Amino acid sequence: MRILGIDHDLITLDFETYYGTGCSLSLQSMNTFNYLAHPDFSIHGVGIKINDADTEWVAPDEIVDRLDEIFDGNGRPTALLAHNTNFDAFILHHFWDIHPDLYLDTLAMSRGMFPGRKHGLKQLAERLWPNDPSMRKGEELVNFRNVTTNALYDNDAMLQSMIDYCIQDVDLTHAAFVKMLPYYPEDELELIHLTTQMMCEPMFVLDRQLITEARDGWIAERQAKIEAAGVAESTLNSNPKFEKALTSRGVKIIHKADLRTGKMKPALGKADLGFQQMRAAHPDLDHLFEGRVAAKSVTQIRRAERFLETAEITGGTMPMPLKYYSAATGRYGGGELLNVQNMNRGSALRKALCAPPGYLVAVADSSNIEARMLAWLAGQQELLDVFRSGGDVYSFFASKLYGFEVNKADHPHERFVGKVSVLALGYSQGWRRFQEGMAAGMLGGDPVLFSDAEAQEVVNTYRGVNYMIPQYWKQAQQAIVDMYMGNEYDWGPLRVARNALIMPNGMALQYPGLRPDDDGGFEYYNGNFYTRLYGGKCVENICQALSRIVLFDQMLDINRYVTQHDGRVVLNVHDEIIAIVPEATAERDFDKMLEIMKQPPAWCADLPLDAEGGTAREYSK
Repeated sequence: MRILGIDHDLITLDFETYYGTGCSLSLQSMNTFNYLAHPDFSIHGVGIKINDADTEWVAPDEIVDRLDEIFDGNGRPTALLAHNTNFDAFILHHFWDIHPDLYLDTLAMSRGMFPGRKHGLKQLAERLWPNDPSMRKGEELVNFRNVTTNALYDNDAMLQSMIDYCIQDVDLTHAAFVKMLPYYPEDELELIHLTTQMMCEPMFVLDRQLITEARDGWIAERQAKIEAAGVAESTLNSNPKFEKALTSRGVKIIHKADLRTGKMKPALGKADLGFQQMRAAHPDLDHLFEGRVAAKSVTQIRRAERFLETAEITGGTMPMPLKYYSAATGRYGGGELLNVQNMNRGSALRKALCAPPGYLVAVADSSNIEARMLAWLAGQQELLDVFRSGGDVYSFFASKLYGFEVNKADHPHERFVGKVSVLALGYSQGWRRFQEGMAAGMLGGDPVLFSDAEAQEVVNTYRGVNYMIPQYWKQAQQAIVDMYMGNEYDWGPLRVARNALIMPNGMALQYPGLRPDDDGGFEYYNGNFYTRLYGGKCVENICQALSRIVLFDQMLDINRYVTQHDGRVVLNVHDEIIAIVPEATAERDFDKMLEIMKQPPAWCADLPLDAEGGTAREYSK
């Protein structure tokens, strides 16, 4: 089959593996790596379809020879297709060091074509063939729970049932791919391939000593803060007990509305405005509030332990599992309980990710790409001029807000407020949410408490200085009406269509079930429930989706370049593109990365872009 301009042998496969009590990917505590390393794990067999040939069942004692024939036999490029290819491809990598020339994945394609829906093979088949009951996934898997491989092969009827079930899945996967392929952009297929490589052909090596020391330090620091609080850890962890501890010390509890029920409840979360206000009002009890935060902060410790556990299973390498098209805007999400999308800058979790000997980690960070995209879409020329001149847009706005020239070196607080404002207020955020966000500690900064009047002044100043951006919100509000009405027309780089905005790469921002709500606005079904859609939210979706297209197209260009020199893009974290490149070509490769990231695509040729970064032995940015 010709895919991405190259004739491939299309290998569709599906491994059937043991699952049962304590050994199942359905367990919240188990990921692919734990599962494959579990002592009860075994492979029952694999269904394989080569191009359009009949699907065959391969028993465990035949798998190695058959895979060798397929992936090394005739020298033709191979494309591996599965539904959730990360799983099947990692089995090939982990047990047999097999890496096809191209990874394809109908689960990933379903996420891109049908964001916000369920993406199991069952649901995908029902969407693609709604009126064909013959194209349905079988339900026999439930019959094989706790059935070992030996027991399976001792029962002819059960074995045949599994074989039939597996062959049906393989045939459905192949048919779904063939049906979706004509509508799927080639660059997105290439992104699916690269994303799968990040997990299934890992290049990062974990510095286990660094992670171990960091984890032990975090544990000790947390315990010290809990002890300094002077109350039991159970009190710090319990909302009723902690509330009682506060009231007994004279603290007047501030309440907030529960977003789920609408009822009022104590504001005891560390990100709550009320929590920060109570803490600021009682500096003598700071040790108690600090203990509460520490008691609730175990995520970093658990992730460090996950990193160590994963590297132990994989022989010291660190897979980078990302969920393709996790958000409706196309951005990645974290996967496999590692969440490599959420590693703080300069943290030990980042620094422990190292290049193998003879290589360096090259990191290029796209500067303010969403803010640039918003200014470009809205035609906010003064802001675009600051970007084009290489100026500091955060200091620029802070200067307008405070009435004097702000710079990064001399006015860190004012510039920080300017930074949060530029990044948070472009999507019609109101003063109350801005106030709450600042109190929670935005962008990793310290909490900042604004009065109501101060928060209102910041928001009003932003909208006055960037007067074209509120006008763009109004355009988006009209586009929502037109999406609902089915009016089609071009709007900048987008095309308005029924319930969707078509993007320059052929993908779409989708708003299924778009309808008027009871408050005179609009709502759409996000896959779980109906949620509001308004001009500012629509603009946020647009900026994130278009920025993602720019960034990911650049990531593909970078990968095409560095693979010529035995390098590869190994991770994307928000606006950063991370590659591992040979030490001998690192300087040239990094310069090329920056060059690529400063060049906008043709559909936004006058969008001013910039990037920065560097190279090191580890992911240190």
